[in-house]
Amino acid sequence: MMTYQLPCTDCGAPTQTKLQKPKRCAPCARAEALDYSRWHYRTFRDEMLEYHRTHYRKNRERILAKRASRRDAKVQSAAPSGPEPLPSLGIACAGKRP
Repeated sequence: MMTYQLPCTDCGAPTQTKLQKPKRCAPCARAEALDYSRWHYRTFRDEMLEYHRTHYRKNRERILAKRASRRDAKVQSAAPSGPEPLPSLGIACAGKRP
């Protein structure tokens, strides 16, 4: 497949493309994506914050219960539990017990 050197549609820098159609170079495309991301966040920031505030307020008990269960599971998994020795041979086995 051939590659073509065509000018960037924004800045005019030569850009490699496999299509016979000009496109934007990577820095121009990245800059626009960042601008859009910032604009989107700034535009809808208040709505998003309000949504999360009300969501937490409505589901507070459930969220706190889930946090507590995860914390308990983490504490239990942190307890020292190495491989159990086989009862008949007295050697350690990392696999499943029969």
